[in-house]
Parts: sequence; structure tokens; C-alpha cells
Amino acid sequence: MSVFLLVFGVFCILYSFFAVISIWICILAAFICALFFYCIVVLPAEKILTLAISSIQKAFFIAFLLVLYELFRTYILGLPWGNASDLILLFPFLWGIAHFWGRYGLSLFILFLPLCVFLCERKLAIRILMISLFFVIGLNLIGVGQESLQKNISIALIESGFDKQEKLSDTFFRAVGLFKELSESIPEVDLLILPETALNIPSDRGFLAQICAGFLSKARYVLTGAIALEKGRFYNAAVLCDRDANLFFYYKRRLVPFGEFMPFRRFIPKGLLKFFGAIEAADFSKGNESILFDVRNIKVMPLICYEDSFVNLIIPLYKDADIMVILTSDIWFGEPFARKMHTASNKLLAIESGRTVIRCSTQGPSAVFLPNGEGLYSNAFKVVNSARIFIVDAPVFVKSTSFYYTYGIKIIILIFILCGIILIRIFVKGLLVN
Repeated sequence: MSVFLLVFGVFCILYSFFAVISIWICILAAFICALFFYCIVVLPAEKILTLAISSIQKAFFIAFLLVLYELFRTYILGLPWGNASDLILLFPFLWGIAHFWGRYGLSLFILFLPLCVFLCERKLAIRILMISLFFVIGLNLIGVGQESLQKNISIALIESGFDKQEKLSDTFFRAVGLFKELSESIPEVDLLILPETALNIPSDRGFLAQICAGFLSKARYVLTGAIALEKGRFYNAAVLCDRDANLFFYYKRRLVPFGEFMPFRRFIPKGLLKFFGAIEAADFSKGNESILFDVRNIKVMPLICYEDSFVNLIIPLYKDADIMVILTSDIWFGEPFARKMHTASNKLLAIESGRTVIRCSTQGPSAVFLPNGEGLYSNAFKVVNSARIFIVDAPVFVKSTSFYYTYGIKIIILIFILCGIILIRIFVKGLLVN
């Protein structure tokens, strides 16, 4: 069993860090995650396997420890990718579970089943699989349905198509020229969206207003990713601009360690920072509040990169949000496999929240995800060099209360507390017996 857990741990680590910008950062981050995985999962799991409890209980508690590791890695280490729930792209019939119990409830279910097959007797394992099948069918029948349509918003999505080397080089004015050419080629739309840090040099408000004004010939509003310069600080920002050159800002709240900031920078020699390939000049600063943008009386919640994985950032304003827009630049995290992983997270957000989620990515796929898990894709309206523009009508549904955000999170937290208490009692009892 220890071998199985170690193999699973190596898989999670490689899945999470296979292509970070610097190979040295990849090794360091993988080592940190491996250490925590061993402490949080492997050591307790070995103890559980020696306890006098049923095989189902052992399977459940080990699955619980694996999900606990996912939560720890996401909320404590700030590394939310590589979760078991990402498999929803391969198994869409699991959408019903995500609707009621969210991504971590889905991870628990996905991990629990193979552990049952591995630990339980064959007849018992088959019985559990049959019960799980009826459970999934039942949740799908009563869960993921189409919401009532309120209106549509016409969207244009731009992908720059730049790779990592181009993104880090001096491509700003070439990119602005491409975006302007593409934005002038389309019919009138409500909102033009550009990906994370599409405007990739630090810019103050005046310069951003000047640049964004050039994209508004056919769009009523433009929403773009940018590096905002505010009071000497750099922010990974989502910037909304209207035709009157009014700017509205959202600053990213959860920064990616080793990519957007270097943990414990003040204690690390500059030469070592250069060796690791970390940001040498300065870290990004993080924002401190969630924002809703108003686009023609439609409330838009902006999120940047992997912020869609952090429920605590979404819950405070989700009831007032009509749609959610995710600006991302997944080129930093490897080839299409990483982008598919993030796409799964975006789709989960739509299912969990009951809202339309719009994804705009540097190299794609850019898409619109509906609350029932369906994805709306379109062919490129125009292509200029590596850049592409897509046009899609995004449905805006009548706002409904998400079961997961209203009740499911509380139930999941209660289950985790109870599991923690039971595990502590089991371990204490085992120590007293020994």
C-alpha cells in the first residue's frame, strides 16, 4: 500500500509541476509537495492500514487524507492544480456530484472508488460500485439542469497565441497592433476580452486608458489582463474600459508562488534567486477585495488564472454576479495537458456556481461554459499571424442559489471535521493500546 501511495504522490507532483518556467523551481516545489504529501498522507495511511477497522473505512479515510492534501496544497501552499476532480473532463457523467458537493466532494468520490476496489473483497467492491452508479445517476437526474435564460451578451475573445519566449520578450507594441487589427475586424459586440497580462509591461492608468481606447471601435467595453503600476507596486490586473475611457480595476488576490512572487525573498541571496530563475526585480503585490464589473447592467465577476479554484474568493459576491470571466495565460504551465487541466477547473466553477463562465486564454482553448457543464466553442472569426479572435453569444441566466455554495460547503466541512475527530480518536486509542 505504501508503494501505491508513493506512486500516486509522484504522479500528483509531476502532474502539478511538469513545466514551470524554471526547472530548479520545479524541483524545489516538487520536493516541498512531496514532503507534505508524505507527512499528510503516507504516514497516516500506513497507520490506518494496521488498524482493526473495516476495509471500507480504510478506503474512505485514505481518500479523505488525499483530499486533505489537495486542500492543504491549494489553500496553504497556493498550488491548486493537479486535483483528482480534474478528471471531470474525461467523465462528464460526474457533473451531478460537482453540482452538489463541489470539486473536493468530487475528488473524494473519485479517489474512494479505486481504493475500495484495491482494499475490499471482490463482492463487496462490486456492490459499492453498483451503489455508486445509482448514486451518480440520481444526482444527475435531479442536479445539473439548464437554468432559465435571461438574456445574451455578445462576446469577442482574443487569443494572442504567444509562447513563453515571446511573452517574456519585448512584444508589447506588436501585440497591441495585433489586438487593434483584430478588434476592428469584427461586428459590434458588447464586450471584447483579452487574456491575462495581454498588456505585459507595467502601465499606469493614463497609459492603459490610451491603449484600451484603441480596442473600442467595435466593442462597447473591453476587459483585458494587464500589469498595472499603482503607487510603485506591480499588480496582475483585470482592467475594464468603456468608450468614455473610464477604467475599473481588479487586482489578483491569490498569487502563484515561485511565478508571481518568491516566498521568503528577503532571506534568499540575489545570486540564488537568479539561479532559480525567479523574478529578480520585484514581486507582484496582491489585491485585497473581490470586484463586480458592470457591463450593460450585467454584473461580471473577474478572476485571474487559478483563482477559480479558491472558493473563499468567489462566495462573497457570487450571488450578485451574472457571469464570471477568467483571464488566464496557461502557457507558463506546459503544453495542452496543463490547459486541459485548467479548463476542467473552469468548467467545475460553472457547475458549482450555477453561472455562465467565460474563459479567455493566451493560447486557448477559449470558451463559454454553462451551468449544466456544456461548453460553447466557436471557430476563429479572423486570424492574424498567431493571434485569433472568436465571437460567441454568452447566455446570462436568471440568478439562482448554488446548492454547493449555500449548503454543500458547510456539509463538506462538517464531514471533514468529523473524519478528523474520528481519526484522532483512532490514533489515540491505538497509542493507548500499544
